[in-house]
Amino acid sequence: MAFRMQESIPADTDVASEPDHLKKLCGKDVSTPGTFAYNCLTARKLVENDVRTVQLFHRGRDHHSRLSENMKGLFQDIDQVSAGLIKELKQRGLLEDTLVVWGKQFLVRVS
Repeated sequence: MAFRMQESIPADTDVASEPDHLKKLCGKDVSTPGTFAYNCLTARKLVENDVRTVQLFHRGRDHHSRLSENMKGLFQDIDQVSAGLIKELKQRGLLEDTLVVWGKQFLVRVS
């Protein structure tokens, strides 16, 4: 199984062959490796190929200052592509046996 997973990685991470309507659904950054959009499209391909656990995160998610400015940019990066990922999973029948957990970092202050 490990060999099959390693062998499939080049195809699973190649978003160039994806149809234009899917690229549009995921946003302008979908062709740039390392972006959240690219990772979401890759995640859908991995789930489609029976990878059991896929974790996504946004590289710029940890902010400690200028929250109102930084969060606005973050939401612009993740909103469209996250909705696109869920839509794609549903259209392909993959939500029937896929659990999607959406989480965030939070801070609890104890006095």
